[in-house]
Amino acid sequence: MNLILKEKIKNNKFIDEVLSKMRIDEQQYQELCNLLKELATEWQNNQVIDKELALYLYCTPQMIRNVFLSFKDKNGPLPEIAKRLEDIWVELDALVIECLK
Repeated sequence: MNLILKEKIKNNKFIDEVLSKMRIDEQQYQELCNLLKELATEWQNNQVIDKELALYLYCTPQMIRNVFLSFKDKNGPLPEIAKRLEDIWVELDALVIECLK
């Protein structure tokens, strides 16, 4: 397992920005997507995967989903950030599935 790649994924600030500041950092998001694509390639033929990183990957789309759902529970139209979070949630979920399959 590439420990540098693992640390880059874990240290990416995208999730922290969404959870703590309700802010979507597009640059951090793109970096995270690129890291996940790289990880999917690296893990493609592995029989064993890093459990700590697998747990982090599993939780990441769920955290974004929960933030998205917090907007959806309110009456009225969805704000733009909620619409973007929904797209991000779906994309992250797909990228994580690629890593874990």
